[in-house]
Amino acid sequence: MLISPAFEHYLEHPLTMSYQHSLFMFVGLLSIWIVLGWLCSLPTALSLSKTQPSLELRKQLSFFRLPLNMAFTKVLVVVQFAIAIIVAICMMSMRAQLHYLYNKDLGYEPKNLMAINYTSWEGKDQAFKQELLKNSYISSVSLTGWTPFSGSVDFKTVKDPSNPNEELPVVFVYADYDYIKTMGIKLLDGRPLSADYALDRPFTDSVHAGQRVFTNMLVSEGTAQRLSLKLNKSNEPLNNTPVGVFKEFNGASLKFPIGPFAIKAQKEWEGGCMLIRVEEGKKKEALALVNSTWNKFFPNRIAQINWQEDQVQHQYNKEKNSTSNWHFLRVPAC
Repeated sequence: MLISPAFEHYLEHPLTMSYQHSLFMFVGLLSIWIVLGWLCSLPTALSLSKTQPSLELRKQLSFFRLPLNMAFTKVLVVVQFAIAIIVAICMMSMRAQLHYLYNKDLGYEPKNLMAINYTSWEGKDQAFKQELLKNSYISSVSLTGWTPFSGSVDFKTVKDPSNPNEELPVVFVYADYDYIKTMGIKLLDGRPLSADYALDRPFTDSVHAGQRVFTNMLVSEGTAQRLSLKLNKSNEPLNNTPVGVFKEFNGASLKFPIGPFAIKAQKEWEGGCMLIRVEEGKKKEALALVNSTWNKFFPNRIAQINWQEDQVQHQYNKEKNSTSNWHFLRVPAC
């Protein structure tokens, strides 16, 4: 089996035959399989038909000095069915977990969402983005420092209001103004970040004219509740003002809890990721467009492009394979 492809290549002629393309071969192989099975099982069946199972069982149990009584038999039956029930419960539990993983609302829409992994834009980020937006099947594009499977984030540590003795890390994602729209994140309250507001724009420092400047940010629903944040009210520990609250989303495996999360605006990108929202049914055209545009802007570099939906599915392959292994467990019947 291992060397047959090389041998076929050497002979320049295929040696393998598929029964799927020949009804005669399929019927012949099936007939041979049935006859062989009948011949192999016939001697055993004839031999067993001449024996008395109860007598043979008594002989075996007497050999091991085990008493053959109903109580002992019932215990064996109970133990066997208990094992079968435990295995069945484990299988159902794991299947329920997989169903949860693959049907859980992630808080963002990975379907039809393409991502270019973290890269150096060489000052061409805005031109690249605008070139993609010229096409009707590209609905939105966002430059960001982080996607669920690539990039980097910043952390800021604050005191936990529920437990002042502990510090709470807050994740800050920097992105342009189209991040919420492109990711498909639902805004629950307030407004998105916009270039129309001066304090939505990034500042190089937090002091202006001798006074602290509180720039604006978006926070997740859980972050607003846990840190007791109010819309349009500055928060000194975070040095920012929340102007919008978005729905919680899972940016990592569902195994990990969702922590405090905030989004801030950034316009200029030396390096970063790009998210591209594609119209339904236009994935093939969009991929060709992104590749051709990339080759136009960066002819000497290779783009790392992936679909977020595929990344989400691959994330739980290990759990799926583990569950599949249970299908090979069988408890013999009494």
